[in-house]
Amino acid sequence: AQDAGVARVGVAFTLTGNNSVYGESQRNGAQLALEAVNAGTPTPGPRLELDIQDDGGEPEAGVPVFQGFINDASVVAIIGPTLSN
Repeated sequence: AQDAGVARVGVAFTLTGNNSVYGESQRNGAQLALEAVNAGTPTPGPRLELDIQDDGGEPEAGVPVFQGFINDASVVAIIGPTLSN
């Protein structure tokens, strides 16, 4: 059962491979934003939680990541990918 006080956000970034430097920066930025939102939310509402997955910078690895997010009813939004290939 999904915790009503948590909103899960699926995040697909390139964390391995030749372009991982970009994905690592994106992950760091997403985590900073998450902390700011959760600490500064002035109204009652769900706390955000990130589900960060590595898409490897390749469609063969990224498609299953996105399919997993799409098929997971607890994921309310998706961020990513790092690359557009």
